[in-house]
Amino acid sequence: MNTRIISQYIFLGFFLVAFAASSYAQKPDESVEVITGFQETIGDVKKLDLTPDPPEEPTKQEPLIYDVQSKSLDVTYEAPTIRPVAIGKRKPAKAYPFWAKLGFGTPLRPYADIRYSNLDQSKFGYGIELHHESAKAKRLFQRFSESSATLNGQYAFDKAVLKADVGFDLENRFYYGFNESDTTFVEDDSKQRFLTLRGGIGLSNSKLDDKGFGYSAELDAYRLNDRFDYGETGVLAGLNLYKWIADKHKIHFGVTNHLASSTDTTLNALGLHPNFEFHQKRFKAKIGAGVFLDGSQVQVIPDLEFLVNVAGSQLVAFAGWNGDVAPSSLKKQTQYSPWVRSDIQLRNTTVNAQYLGFRGKVKGVGFELKGEHRFLKNLATYNSDSTDFRKFNVQYDDGRQIKATTALTVQPIKNLTVIGSLDYNIYNLDSLAQAWHLPVFEGKLDATYTYKKLTGRAEIEVRSGRKYLDENNLEQNLNSRFQVNLGASYSITPKISAFAEAYNLTNSKAPDFYRYEQFGITLLGGVIIKL
Repeated sequence: MNTRIISQYIFLGFFLVAFAASSYAQKPDESVEVITGFQETIGDVKKLDLTPDPPEEPTKQEPLIYDVQSKSLDVTYEAPTIRPVAIGKRKPAKAYPFWAKLGFGTPLRPYADIRYSNLDQSKFGYGIELHHESAKAKRLFQRFSESSATLNGQYAFDKAVLKADVGFDLENRFYYGFNESDTTFVEDDSKQRFLTLRGGIGLSNSKLDDKGFGYSAELDAYRLNDRFDYGETGVLAGLNLYKWIADKHKIHFGVTNHLASSTDTTLNALGLHPNFEFHQKRFKAKIGAGVFLDGSQVQVIPDLEFLVNVAGSQLVAFAGWNGDVAPSSLKKQTQYSPWVRSDIQLRNTTVNAQYLGFRGKVKGVGFELKGEHRFLKNLATYNSDSTDFRKFNVQYDDGRQIKATTALTVQPIKNLTVIGSLDYNIYNLDSLAQAWHLPVFEGKLDATYTYKKLTGRAEIEVRSGRKYLDENNLEQNLNSRFQVNLGASYSITPKISAFAEAYNLTNSKAPDFYRYEQFGITLLGGVIIKL
């Protein structure tokens, strides 16, 4: 381990200890709030929730240890903002089966989000969701459109629940990353389309049996085709078996299988996940392992987590070691960048991570601070394709990553909630000079205020520039981005509300990918209807 990595560890450890000490010195607050920092994940297929409901809480009041269940650590990131970032979709009120958000804005931006579900779900429940959004800027081919439809349902047996869904996603993108003054492309050559048909089914017990035994199973599948006849089929299967002991300890065994088969490549990753969770008043431990079969290679990664109640219910320290083999697919890569080549090379990404941190709530301020050291295999990075500079190829490399995340939530006054998060990444790769087009620093501050019939929201986003290679194979840095979004809604009647939203008021066009600048200031307004 070189001097740079050692110094990073020392700094990270000092920061965590100092933060914990300052939090412990505050006057404790009796309330408890569970928060979690931003975690990047790789979208695969629509996953059903495999986490069973815990047993009923004991009536005896005891000091609380609270926890956000750990998740698979995939090394891929949120899709870049290729359109105005929405200020949040209003969820339909439970009292109304029909909910719709309809609007129009600039630049040439129709918007529709419609949902319907039956309210009597004692035995059989169903719902339908429809969505459409598009926009078109003045720059040549800077436009997009996306439409989706989902039909879902569930049936409750005496001791089990059966869930299923089917739907499609249609996305139209354009390769607008070129200089109009010296290059001309026709529209037909610049258009890309992704059509995804998807469906899933899941079965889980609705209540524990007399011996504390439970189960859940899922099967999800999709078929993706692009405009150039490139296709991919993906399947996700999962099985979970668990047993509660004395209503507080749990034995768990899980099986996952990810398959992605395309025109050129077939990738499969099988995982076995046995573990045991031990709970005491001020201590929780999970001991297990992940056994992964990636092609002909077998990998074993510990699955460990320890939580200690440090200061009543106000401060919890945690540490762990886990990982995952994240199957790659064209579907995942296009979610991160719609401008990647369809025939890119695909490899599964392995993450082996050790982490430690603190979470809690002091004087009404909820917080989480977490530091991770990750060993990476086949980390995906992105650079321009030499044969068509509008598109991107994927370059893989092994290495290490140090990741620090923080999250805060506070209510300074009544009806005002402020949530903030910061993510910082340091990469040390074996072969590549930089983690091309991957984020180093990202931060977000979100404030929501409600007064009678009026709800307002403000959002601030900051992001450091990303490293990339230009046409001369020279290292460059994209500009950093500072973006402000505002939104408000007003209830005219219990069933009708008006809304107005403004995105990117700073008019920042700094791109997430070389040549692909963002939309500038955009507006959206309309009505929300509940019936």
